[in-house]
Amino acid sequence: MKKALSILLAVLALTACQSKPERAEADEPAYVSPEDFTDTHIEVSGIITEVGDHEVTLLTEAGDSCKFIMTQAEENRKVFGGYNLNDHVVVVPGNGDFAEALLNVSTMMGRWVYKNVAEEESGIHIREGGLAMSINNDTQNFHNWSLFGIKLLLTWNGDGSDGIAALIDTCEVRYLSQDTLTIVSQFMPNIETVYYRQGSQE
Repeated sequence: MKKALSILLAVLALTACQSKPERAEADEPAYVSPEDFTDTHIEVSGIITEVGDHEVTLLTEAGDSCKFIMTQAEENRKVFGGYNLNDHVVVVPGNGDFAEALLNVSTMMGRWVYKNVAEEESGIHIREGGLAMSINNDTQNFHNWSLFGIKLLLTWNGDGSDGIAALIDTCEVRYLSQDTLTIVSQFMPNIETVYYRQGSQE
């Protein structure tokens, strides 16, 4: 009886091993030309997988691989926040394989402040997932952020004195580095607001 049971268990184990599906190999991302995005996308979002001589290769959110030449964007000073391996960036396609502009989303994450009229640090916390929070700011209660091309869209509520429940401010990014973020609000087009990073980049 014990011998028969041992044989049965051995057969079941062998059957289980034979029926185990083989591990699927990960597919290589398909290469997509930058020109394919020009007419259909304002920006291309992805993670940098390669950095060459004035060019970057992205793994796009659709899972494709796309290489952009950066010389035009660099000459026009339209590279905001630099570009490094594994950075999350958005690229505005230009002519052919050239990028018109690049904004480094990874660099933009964090707490950004400036000195308000009371000489106190006030600003915005830009977080992953499109979330935003105000920093020592009673007149602008930030909720969300998004990108339209390389324009930064900020959603916030005011203090209620103007009767506006919520609005979206379209901001032009003028400068971005590890330590400085300069933007211009659509509501104050002649004024640059210069923010400085507060604490770590998170």
